[in-house]
Amino acid sequence: MSRYLGFTPAELESGYYFISYNNQDANRIQPLVMELFKSGMPLWYDYALKYSQEWQKQIARKIDGANAVILFLTKGVVEKDASYVRKEYDMATQYFNKTVFVVKLDNIRNSDIPVDSVPWYMEVNMHHIIDLTEVTELTQQIGLICTALGFAEKAFTIHETQDTQYSKGLEFQKLDNGAYAVTGMGTCQDRELKIPPTTPEGGKVKRINDKAFENQIELVSVTIPDSVTSIGNSAFYKCCSLAEVTIPNSTVVIENYAFGYCNGLSAVSIPKGVIKVGNFAFYNCRNLTSVIIPSTVTDMGSHAFDDCVDATIYCERPSKPGGWDKYWNPDNQPVIWNFKQ
Repeated sequence: MSRYLGFTPAELESGYYFISYNNQDANRIQPLVMELFKSGMPLWYDYALKYSQEWQKQIARKIDGANAVILFLTKGVVEKDASYVRKEYDMATQYFNKTVFVVKLDNIRNSDIPVDSVPWYMEVNMHHIIDLTEVTELTQQIGLICTALGFAEKAFTIHETQDTQYSKGLEFQKLDNGAYAVTGMGTCQDRELKIPPTTPEGGKVKRINDKAFENQIELVSVTIPDSVTSIGNSAFYKCCSLAEVTIPNSTVVIENYAFGYCNGLSAVSIPKGVIKVGNFAFYNCRNLTSVIIPSTVTDMGSHAFDDCVDATIYCERPSKPGGWDKYWNPDNQPVIWNFKQ
């Protein structure tokens, strides 16, 4: 049975946010959810429900009616192989195809993750990550959560969506999880590419597929929507005129050779939320002068910035993490550690 978090769960059939958390973390999340509740956000959590068949039915109904799931990720959640949080996550993603916002409260190292939990942890990190591990002020934490959910800026978001002219004619492919990947240009001839967050049929676009835009030498700019969590192998390989790319905070993985030979790029700011940068991801981007790498990146591939001969690399980490390949920067380009944006 979950503890009382200071307010009564929303008595609505739909339109609320489902709170998923480890009961042992109640004291940590209580100030956060209480402030969200005070801001007017409708929240539901399983207060006073005992675990039983009826619990599972109630949880399923509540997840089905939710706008999205807010999952609080801590070491305790990762360490508990059969936690209720995982059951709720599985229901949300496998049965109801819900958006999951992952609020990260702990810096979780590879050594903290039991072997059996690694696949689940990697999957969870493919969702919208709200990293609070280095944010201590409650007001800032609330601001980050509200911004990620679009709660504080709904009017602006609706206006922006209406005015945005997305590229048309792109090709898409349905993935095993029900989401979609953009697979190529199709009939689109835009040089300034704006990838839509949904397909024409309404399916959510979660991935830029392998080689989707390889050798598209006419592309000069690309805007990737905040629905996308992964950028595939060689996705923009040899887009030699590409001068500007907007990567959203929702992105978790930038795979091998994703931006190899993109010689038009002069600056790259990897967004917070990315945890993996693949082998040769920015290989031979010879006009790069500035690269910013956030502290969220725990896995850096071999030769990720090989042959970026004029680049200075700014890292938020104080030193090279253990998960970074020893040849990630084989040309020994200048690195500024402990960089503050």
